Amino acid sequence: MEQIYKDRIAALGYNHLVCDIFTDWEEVKDEILPQDRKSGSGNGTVHVFLGSAADAALRQEFPAYYQDVENGVDPDDGMIRVKHYFIRSNILSMLGYVCEYYYKKYNDAGSFVSKILSTLAKSDTEDGFLATGAYFRLSTGSSKLRPYFKKFDQHGVFTDLVRQVLIPGSAYKISLYRDSSGGYAAFWLLGFPGMPDFLANPTAEQLTLVRHQPDAGNMPYQVIYYGAPGTGKSFRINRLTSDGNTVRTTFHPDSDYSGFVGSYKPVTTEVQRYDSSGRPIADTNGRPVTESRIIYDFTAQAFLQAYIAAWKTLASGEKESDGSHRKEFLVIEEINRGNCAQIFGDLFQLLDRNTYGYSDYPVLADSDLQRHLAKEFEGLILPDEVELDRMYGKTGTAQTVMNGEILILPCNLYIWATMNTSDQSLFPIDSAFKRRWDWKYIPISEGIDRSTGKPLGWVIEADGKRYSWWSFLQKINAVIGDLTKSQDKKLGYFFCRAENGVISAETFADKVLFYLWNEIFRNFDFDSDFLKDTDGSQLTFDGFYATDETGDTAVCQDKVSLLLENLGADRENAEDTGSGGGAAEDEDEDGTGTGTYQLEE
Repeated sequence: MEQIYKDRIAALGYNHLVCDIFTDWEEVKDEILPQDRKSGSGNGTVHVFLGSAADAALRQEFPAYYQDVENGVDPDDGMIRVKHYFIRSNILSMLGYVCEYYYKKYNDAGSFVSKILSTLAKSDTEDGFLATGAYFRLSTGSSKLRPYFKKFDQHGVFTDLVRQVLIPGSAYKISLYRDSSGGYAAFWLLGFPGMPDFLANPTAEQLTLVRHQPDAGNMPYQVIYYGAPGTGKSFRINRLTSDGNTVRTTFHPDSDYSGFVGSYKPVTTEVQRYDSSGRPIADTNGRPVTESRIIYDFTAQAFLQAYIAAWKTLASGEKESDGSHRKEFLVIEEINRGNCAQIFGDLFQLLDRNTYGYSDYPVLADSDLQRHLAKEFEGLILPDEVELDRMYGKTGTAQTVMNGEILILPCNLYIWATMNTSDQSLFPIDSAFKRRWDWKYIPISEGIDRSTGKPLGWVIEADGKRYSWWSFLQKINAVIGDLTKSQDKKLGYFFCRAENGVISAETFADKVLFYLWNEIFRNFDFDSDFLKDTDGSQLTFDGFYATDETGDTAVCQDKVSLLLENLGADRENAEDTGSGGGAAEDEDEDGTGTGTYQLEE
């Protein structure tokens, strides 16, 4: 590593040089180039092969790990966590070459460089370094062990920033250091062979070259929150969109383009009545006599409502507290329960956004839609008309949008959706549609009371006993995972709703047991101890219910308790229902007691 960095490295606490893994420039491996710049199929995990570089020094530093792997231990056992440091100014010095590459290949570099500058400006630094994490691992796929760095932090600076400035022919140097507590760090230099000086002196002006940055920082314009049922996807979107205006819709098998965008529909209106000679009819008080008639009028649906509201907000100049445009959200629940290709139609093209947040490719509006938009936008003047003209390279672009001739998603319109992975077989979403969305997985985790930060502690009450709902979920989800080999059918914490922290035996049987028998157990022939009745026979769904002499049906609480005992769900004390046990301050204003319930981030 160049001498200029030695003092800065020592200041971070890394005083011992293990080795210079690459003392000379090592050309970037094809595997770590971003997708549109590499050949081949790519790899499932981002990794950097170190080959035989400094092999003796690495073997001497990690002798136990090398010996274990050579003796047949899984290389994933004992991997060494390494912190990776990159120099902020070094990344800036690469941008000129990146610009040249993109301009030659795509005749456009501005939007890409804008993203790099925006990401760089928002990235935290440690004494001028950008940091992320990965693992040192050995590969056994060749005749001898090959060391490499594996599993860089998802959405860390390596994947979101450093990889983006690596182009074919670029190279890096890496030095591995150790601190006094045994922690390891790899320090990188990026550049090109034969060009030793890759240092820049970044200024605030260089980091704010883009005038019109996206309004919401890292907030995605299109995102689908997905996960098992009951993980709190809709709740999370509600919370994140609470500061903006929201239009909400739900997709279903009969959803179509007109129901999502808008169409002419019959509506009832009051019209003046006239006599046979064409004179208006009045009552005895002289007031006009009217009658109800059905006419056809264009009715805007969810997409168009949000679209119109977003453009009107831009025209009004309404701002957030941080100075960005007021946000408008279109929220689509259960997006995969409808045929997305049919519902979106040509609007699909609008989902490609440029670096400013507007649609890359405008869509022509049909005559009905154009008339409706022109009426809605009449008299509106956009403050950024010159910017829009420059962005699309055509004078009058803003006016064309206001006339309703073309559709362009504005920078303050966000389209967010939810998807239950257990329902994805209804209408599969094709890869072209998926590519235009960010995806946010919501894992199954224990419910947290947001007002206290403590677990809700919901319990199942059956036969005079109380069982931990979270313990039950962990046990049953392990069974579901073993049976289905999938996360899709597992249960989230909010699959059921508790009353004052308690899920009754009736609710448990009617909702949870019904789901298990109807969606899980019926598809598999298996024999498990937790489904054994007291006489050794198999528990059946109808066995959880009994009918009395009046014909009323009741849940057999002893059977529910037996299943929970067999499964090994933790027993709770009757007086201990956790922080979600129904305290008044945990309830919504409507008294449902669900308002403060949220998954832990």
